[in-house]
Amino acid sequence: MNKNLGDMAYEIKDLSFAYIDSCVNALTDINLNIPSGSFVVLCGPSGCGKTTLLRHLKPVMFPRGKREGVILYSGTDIMSVEDRVQAQDIGYVFQNPDAGIATQKVWTELAFGLESLGLDNQVIRQRVADTASYFGMQDIFEKNNDELSGGEKQLVNLASVLVMNPSVLVLDEPVSQLDPISSARFIELLGRINRENGITVVISAHRIEELLSISTHMVVMKEGKITNCYDKNKYSAMVSECKEELKEALPAATKMYIAMKNNGVVNRIDAKEDTEEFCPFSVAEGRTWLRSKDMKGIVNSLESFSKDTESERENNPVIEVKSLYYSYPKSEHGIIKNAELSIMKGEVYGMLGANGSGKSTFLSLLSGIIRPTHGKVIISKGNRLCLLPQNPELLFEKDKVKDDIDLTKKTTDNAKAWDNLREQVISLCDIEKLLNLNPYNLSGGEKQRVALAKVIMSDADILLLDEPSKGMDAAHKSTLIRIIKWLSGIGKTILIVSHDIDFVADCAERVGLLFDGNITASGAVRKFMLNNNYYTTDVVKMTRGIADGCVTVADVTCETSGNKTSDVSSNITSDALSNTTSEAPSNITSDTSSNKTSEAPSNITNNTSSNTTSEAPSNITNDTSSNTTSDALGDTTSEAPSNITNNTSSNTVKFWLIYALIMPVTIWFGMEILQDRKYYFIALLIILESMIPFYAGFEKKRYSARVIVVTAVLCATAVSSRVAFYMLPGIKPMAAIIIISGVVLGKELGFMAGSLAMLISNIFFGQGAWTPWQMFAMGLVGMIAGLLFHKRRFQVNKYILAGTGALLVFILYGGIVNLNTLLTVRDAISVEAIATTYLAGLPFDILHSIVTAALLLAISKGMIKKIGRIV
Repeated sequence: MNKNLGDMAYEIKDLSFAYIDSCVNALTDINLNIPSGSFVVLCGPSGCGKTTLLRHLKPVMFPRGKREGVILYSGTDIMSVEDRVQAQDIGYVFQNPDAGIATQKVWTELAFGLESLGLDNQVIRQRVADTASYFGMQDIFEKNNDELSGGEKQLVNLASVLVMNPSVLVLDEPVSQLDPISSARFIELLGRINRENGITVVISAHRIEELLSISTHMVVMKEGKITNCYDKNKYSAMVSECKEELKEALPAATKMYIAMKNNGVVNRIDAKEDTEEFCPFSVAEGRTWLRSKDMKGIVNSLESFSKDTESERENNPVIEVKSLYYSYPKSEHGIIKNAELSIMKGEVYGMLGANGSGKSTFLSLLSGIIRPTHGKVIISKGNRLCLLPQNPELLFEKDKVKDDIDLTKKTTDNAKAWDNLREQVISLCDIEKLLNLNPYNLSGGEKQRVALAKVIMSDADILLLDEPSKGMDAAHKSTLIRIIKWLSGIGKTILIVSHDIDFVADCAERVGLLFDGNITASGAVRKFMLNNNYYTTDVVKMTRGIADGCVTVADVTCETSGNKTSDVSSNITSDALSNTTSEAPSNITSDTSSNKTSEAPSNITNNTSSNTTSEAPSNITNDTSSNTTSDALGDTTSEAPSNITNNTSSNTVKFWLIYALIMPVTIWFGMEILQDRKYYFIALLIILESMIPFYAGFEKKRYSARVIVVTAVLCATAVSSRVAFYMLPGIKPMAAIIIISGVVLGKELGFMAGSLAMLISNIFFGQGAWTPWQMFAMGLVGMIAGLLFHKRRFQVNKYILAGTGALLVFILYGGIVNLNTLLTVRDAISVEAIATTYLAGLPFDILHSIVTAALLLAISKGMIKKIGRIV
């Protein structure tokens, strides 16, 4: 299959998907064809399903949940693609540069995938050298991966995928955490790979400026559905047809074109020349278009604010950094060197810089997370400080968003004002629909908004925001800008670290560049941007020499926003925030919701509009006219059709035959035929038999290395827990651990974990004829737990789980172990013998069940939550 893709790399038909525990589809009726050799850009608002769709392009990345529909890879059902083939054929690059790195050094990372395929050493050396030379990685080839900048790490991730010689490259917002220079280089490299090697590229992105010029197709998503599909020769039509949320994501040149035409700013427009085909999408095209226009009025209108230099705020610094120096342990060079900075009360200060320049380190020094090697950080007395970290998950503590938000209530004594503020902030950050969801399961942009809400609710006087716009779509980014201006207007001091130059230009008053450990060129935003050639906005690059003084699209269209804090209204108050003197902007709460019910453009075929006649581009389709219907509130526990997920009904019968028939026969064989003399042999047979369902379902279920490692860790934990209480033989914490294993991992792995843990633990407690019986009993406990609670067949409530666990241990484990005693100790089986045996074991069984229930009450909720995040 490798390198022999047909006309279509992927054909997706009627794909719908809902995550476990969700009654709403993340994807609904996705119909999409991706041609071989194409460069497809997937865009849309945060949480619209982009990442979920991308994960369906590589089977080992499939999310867990209910799935319907068909995915064909090169004409073959993607579930039939062997792991080895997909490992080579389909490369996947994550949003977080650290997520894809598995080894210590760069060269070992490049060789890792090839070694996993078992290739010859000479072939590996040749491929690694070839790839490293192509990517220009000679300078970092011998470095440790943890010494690399974010851009270098993402380059290593890309190279480690391409060294496998894939046919398809899937990338999930790969440049969202990169500085502008690294981002441009990375995207340019993707274009070369697509053009020169013919590799199919599918990439999701919020910022599409640099991707439009090299892409062949654009796919627009909203609320789990595909709303538009365009090929390259239809991009101009996209400008007039797309909805507002997509227009916000268009390149600066295109937004400038749209605004100037709509507002009638340009006085001389040649109707013949100014057609959709001439719509600019790049800086170069924007300059060409502007040269043909009369920009005299624009230049005159800029005179009033082009002389802007420094902020006119009072000299009342709340943050002072003096001679700050910091170097990491075992590092010979300082990352922060003699840095100086003062930030005034109520000021918004933006900090730019390349990946690895020390911006996040600088925030850690200001917040007190790390201490400087030399120098001082002075925070004005009485000012509380709050940090929004680059990884928003560090702020999450609860299983539901609303519970995380409610944790901030302890920061204020005014309950009524806090409740009022809570509702306002939830609306401002547009997280109403996320309140009952697990924050760890949200998209990147949604996580950012939830974390921002927590930071606002903290009532801190100083806010340190590390990449606050990362992962946000354009509409929410505009809302974030207004929120920041509002916070500044009510006296909050804000320091923003960001790679998004346009974002900083729109919301900051002053900005500085962190370079070589120092903050250089610090000054007013306009002066800073106009004096830079590279760390500046696209508008500056387009208008330089044509309409000097323009920094933002609003400048070009004469919609200047010189007053950074005036965007306020009287409809929102926030008494719980200290020093509150202004209200939140009135347009914040409506911008992101006004377009949520808008219809798809008429050129998209849709099964709800029978009169639609225009079609999507012929070689990349969004065929929503199929007669297959899907309930958006589908049952998440029902099984997916056989063409996507494994039909488990026949396998379940086989597993029950092994669990309920073959293993008891094996134990009987050991007791009756071998006379309990070969209990090690019987124990080995039990282990092998317990692994049969695991291996039988391995290829279909595609257990990941992560799941296997978690299973091993849970086995070790169960063994350790039993050994820890060896002085109290009636107390066996092992059962609680095995029950949790079954709940999280399923019945097959639950049985295997229980039987294996019991075998290993008996090494410490003594092996004997009872070992196979105990293995079988504990395995059944894990299996029944998985059968009842895995994939939420029953509600996973700690009280219900504790009660069920107690019954399993008392009836199942105690019953089987007592049966072993009855058969191996008693000379004859009689009613009296049965009663005596079970009564003698009753105290131990009761104690065992009570201990199991107590432990499940104490640890089940936390363990299931944490393990669930891993697997």
